[in-house]
This record gives sequence, structure tokens and C-alpha cells, in this order.
Amino acid sequence: MPTIDMDNGVEVAPRSTAMCPIGRRLLGPQITSSDVLITQFTDEQSPVDSEAEYDTDMENEGSKDFEVKQLQTQLYRKVCRQFGVTPASYYLRHINDKVLVMKHQALGPKGTKALTVPLQVNTRIHSLDLQGNCMGAEGVRHVAFMLEENTSLKRLNLSYNRLRTSGIRIICRALHQNPHIKSVDLSGNGITDRDAKYLCELLEKTTALQRLNLSNNGLSEDGAVMLGKAIGINHTLISLNLSWNHIRLKGAEAIADGLKENNHLEELNLSMNGFSRNGTEFLAAALEVNTTLLKLDISSNRIEQAGCVAMAKALGQSSTLQYLAVSVIRTVWEQIGLNAMTFYGTLELIECVAKNENSNLEFIDMTSSIVSVAFMDVVEVIQKQRRFDVRVGHVTTSPSQRTTVPDVECNDKNPLEILLLFMSNKNLRLLDLFKSLDKDQSGSLTREEFIDGLQSVDSPLSKAQLDELINMLDKDGDGEIDLTEILNINREFKDVKRKVTRQIQEKKVRARLKSAVSMAGALSRIGSAISSASDGGSSIDVTKDHDIREDGPVYSNQLLVPGM
Repeated sequence: MPTIDMDNGVEVAPRSTAMCPIGRRLLGPQITSSDVLITQFTDEQSPVDSEAEYDTDMENEGSKDFEVKQLQTQLYRKVCRQFGVTPASYYLRHINDKVLVMKHQALGPKGTKALTVPLQVNTRIHSLDLQGNCMGAEGVRHVAFMLEENTSLKRLNLSYNRLRTSGIRIICRALHQNPHIKSVDLSGNGITDRDAKYLCELLEKTTALQRLNLSNNGLSEDGAVMLGKAIGINHTLISLNLSWNHIRLKGAEAIADGLKENNHLEELNLSMNGFSRNGTEFLAAALEVNTTLLKLDISSNRIEQAGCVAMAKALGQSSTLQYLAVSVIRTVWEQIGLNAMTFYGTLELIECVAKNENSNLEFIDMTSSIVSVAFMDVVEVIQKQRRFDVRVGHVTTSPSQRTTVPDVECNDKNPLEILLLFMSNKNLRLLDLFKSLDKDQSGSLTREEFIDGLQSVDSPLSKAQLDELINMLDKDGDGEIDLTEILNINREFKDVKRKVTRQIQEKKVRARLKSAVSMAGALSRIGSAISSASDGGSSIDVTKDHDIREDGPVYSNQLLVPGM
């Protein structure tokens, strides 16, 4: 088949496949490279009949687009026949789109291979979404071949494709050699710590990548430590999503160290990673140094009052952060790691923001938090001075009104039972507390270290109860609490654990029933007042009893009661 010399406008002999190694590798003998080359005509370089006359540029443009679409359609059908796959009808309808969304098309490795052939020479496409196509390592290998040829693609979504280690290695090495791709989504691909070295290589060598999504994977502390070092070196990334991994305390510390060195990153999502109070303190220290981060999400990390106070101190000094999410529930699963910030913790946080004259913070998302009226009063003061907004769960009149399980009563109960109830109320795990206190990572805590650690989180146990608890846990009688002894709690004290779980569930049910009764009573009184006013022909202000802030309007959160 003759092809056309773009520079001279004359026919030339077909080029051999030796000039297109990737074309030869993918297409096979039945499809020549001239079939690929003919689709490379762009809007400025499309062959036209010299005798044709066009009335307007619009007609000319439409004709060229149609011809390019026809050529790419023919090529796609041809490779599908060769590879023995059914052409994707959606792709045929959208083959010329600049933003191509091919989510959940069940392409598999072969379908992906066929799709990437016309994409090699597609000069219009800017964004490609291949989420959920089960391509695996074999399929992503063909995507990598395509990236070597395509120079127009800027955004690539390969999420939920079961890439695993082999696929991650292939795509990372292809990306760090690609000077065009700016955004990549690798979420939900089973990435683990052993794959972190390929991600680090990508972050250290890339010259173009600006946005990277690694959420919903299996990265834990060791992988996060490696990534933290790469973050400190990277100079292109502006957005990184590490939510729904397992980076824990050591990982949070490494990420924080990377933030101190990084001067480009603007958005960071660390939600649902379980780094608790100490991890929050490391991140807060990094915020005091970092001068580029604009958006930070640390929601659902079991952050309690001490962590909230540390973050408040950082916000009192930060002059760059614009958005902070500290307590957000997007899915029911995120309630597991809900940040247990108290009224006093949230109030101190917002007061530090108010005192910081250089603060650029514009929005705080605390959707799952209950705050006091005093908190909202400080918000109003900030809003009078500058642009600022906050989203909260509910506003209550006093710290005594809570939606969480009531505090533990310190009576003659088993001290372990009291401790487990307390930890549940705070959304903390005893194992995480133990690891955070074990500074030297020796796997054991002295009696004094264990007592000081429990007192640091405001444990309700008395000195006598703490001594009794240590005697219960210290099975070998060496005067120290070992990690093994903490892990054995579920087995050694399963009756206590079961009793605690039952108590928590019962208290939650009682709280919800009480709230429902209170709400029903409030609605009944409002209904009676409306009925009386109608019968008497007069009007009555039924909102008066619910106007907590006495400012006139009654908001929905003022009608709600704890537990609803």
C-alpha cells in the first residue's frame, strides 16, 4: 500500500516493519507498518484530494476528523481479527475522543493489547481511563509499549487492574522514561512493600509526573519508609494520594520527614492509615517546616485529643495550608478509624487558627465531629476577618452532651475491662498504643513506661488499678509488659473481651433509643404547638426552645440530639 511523504506530498514505498519495532511486536505479519503510519495524519497533515473544493474551514476540519476516525477504526478491527477478540463497541463509538473512558469493559490482556495498537498513533487523545479491566501484568505490558510511541497522552488511569508486582514494575519503568504523562492512578492494584522500590525509582527519576494515586493498596510501614525518602527527593509531584493503606506510625514519621525536604508537593491524602496520635505529631512538626503543602487529609486515623492539640499548634504557625480534613467519613468503613477528637481538642484547634494572623487556611472538614457552640463562635470571628469555612457534624450546647459511648465508670470493675472500654471510646487500639510507647522497638515496656503511656491518653485507671492491670498482663513476672503479652489478651482474657464488646453495643443502643425518644418528644411538642395555634387562630414561635444560639434561625443540627 502506498503512503504519502508528509513534507513533499508525494507517494513513497511502504516502510518496512523494521522501522517500527513496537508495531512489529504488536501487530504481527498480517498488518504492515504502513497501516499504522497512515493513521498518523493529524489535523494539519491529512491527505486530501487535490481536486476537492471545500467551502469553509469547518467542513475541511470535519472531513479530516472523519477520515482519521475511519482509518483508526479499520486498524482496530483488523488487529481484533488477528488477536481473536471482539471489538469494543464503546471504543468504536468514541475512538476519536480526546478523553477516552473505558472503565469496566472486561478487556483482559488480549483486549488491552488490541486497544493499544491504534492508540500508539492516536495524536488526539489526552486522557485514558482503563479502570477495572483485569488486564494484569500481561495487559499493562502492552500499555507500556503504547506509551513509548504516544506523545499526546497526559493522564492515565490503571486502577483496579490486578497489576501486582510484575505489572507495577513494568508500568513504573515505562513511566519514568515517559516525558509526557502527568497524572497516573494505580489505586487498588495490590501494591505491597516489595513493590515500593519501583515506585521510589519512578519518583526519583520522573521528569513529568505531577499526580499519583496509590490509594487502596497494601503499603505498610516499610513501604512508606521507602516512599518517604523518595518524596524528599522528588521535585515534580504536586499531588499524592496514599489513603487506605497501612503506613502506621513509622510510615507517618517517614512521610513527615519527606515533607520537610520536599518543596513541590501541594496535596497529600493520608486518610485511613492508622498512625494515631504520635503519627499526627510527626506530621504536625512537618507542617511547621513545609512551605508548599496546600491540602492535607488525615481523617480516620484514630487521632484523639493529644494529636488534635499537636495539629492545632502546627496550624497556629502554618502560613500555606489552605484545606484540612481531620474528621471525614466518606464510607461506612471509615468509621473504624474515626478520629476521636474531644470538644476541647477541636476548640483548641480552631482557636489556634484564629490566632494565626498569617494563616491562609480556607476550609476545615470535620464532618463526623461534634463541636461546641464556643467552637462555632470562634468560626464566626474568623469569618468576619477573612474568607473561611468549616463543615462539622453537629453543634451541641455543652461538652457534657456526647454522641459517643459514655465515659467509663471507674468502680470495682476488672481494670482490663475498664481499659478496653476506655480505648474503644477513644477509637484507639492497645496494640497501637504499645508500639507508639516502645520508642527503642525492644518489644517490651517497663512498668513506668506503661503507666506513663496510659496516663498520657487520660486513662481513667487509678494508680492501684494500673498496678493490678500490670500484674494481670505480666505473665512471666519480669516487671515488663511484652508485645506477646499484649497480643495474648484476646486469648487469655477472651471472657473480658466478650463482655466489653457486649457492653459497648448495649450502650450504643441505649444512646440511640434515648436520642430517638428525645427527638420524638421534640417533634410532638412542635406538632402540638402548631395544632394549638391553628385552633386558636393565632401564631406561635415553635422554634424558640430549639434556638440554642439565640440568633433567630434554627439549624438542622440544633434539632438533632446526641446519638442521632
